[in-house]
Amino acid sequence: MEKTTIDEFVGVIKIDIEGYEMEVLEGTKETIVDQKLVLLLGIYHNPKEFFEAKQFVQDLKPEYNFKFKILSDLRPIAESYIIAW
Repeated sequence: MEKTTIDEFVGVIKIDIEGYEMEVLEGTKETIVDQKLVLLLGIYHNPKEFFEAKQFVQDLKPEYNFKFKILSDLRPIAESYIIAW
């Protein structure tokens, strides 16, 4: 079986790690720039991160499309995602 690393081929990255999404985005910057992939970003712990994450990805990949999706509407925190492709 041939081995590969995550940096060689990635089709989708889903990030939902309890408020540390921006740190993971920083760490995957090179992969985001080098590959055409789909990003699913769970952004619901800090509303400010929604705007920061979208701008971060948009600065790296201006050609990306964005969609905001609420997966569950449990108050006071709704499970929300940014989808970028």
